[in-house]
Amino acid sequence: MKNNISFAFKTDTHNYLVSQTTVYSNLFKYKESHDEVMNFNGSLLSITGDISENSELKNLTNYLKYVELSLEIDVNCNHIAKFLSDTIYQSLKTRNPFSSQVIVIDKDDVVLVDQYGYLFKDNIVFTGFGGYFLYGIYDSYKNTLENNCDEVAINDFISKCLATLKEKFIMEANNWRIDKIDRNGTINTGFITI
Repeated sequence: MKNNISFAFKTDTHNYLVSQTTVYSNLFKYKESHDEVMNFNGSLLSITGDISENSELKNLTNYLKYVELSLEIDVNCNHIAKFLSDTIYQSLKTRNPFSSQVIVIDKDDVVLVDQYGYLFKDNIVFTGFGGYFLYGIYDSYKNTLENNCDEVAINDFISKCLATLKEKFIMEANNWRIDKIDRNGTINTGFITI
């Protein structure tokens, strides 16, 4: 069951990844962790879905390190997303398919890989049930976020999204991690409690 929510969006100067720090397994609180977002060569990954599948997908990214070293290439956001997309899609042919979703961002791209292995690039992506409530908020901020965006507008957008999620869900949606990547690849991480 996909109880945790992450979303990522692109502005004219930065890419943002907002993810819950409270990890749930069905209706039970599994853990509180500030380290659920993975950093792989400047690309950030947020995996939501079944706890055991998330661990398995995180371990599979170690294979990408092997590919990077053996082929002497720089693995980027697109390589990671394509690899995870193929992995999730191939799992659909097994008895235990993955039911995880992955957001991958870097300085240039915002990518979602859904539970069917579909790879989706856009200016905003959501995992879990967040998309049901947040696309409308994004529509009202779209022009502001994409053109000459300032920190006040970004903070207002994030605050409205988090307040909406807290209001709509019975699960605890108080603790969040916010990662920001500028166009040079510099990553800043902060935590917020609402």
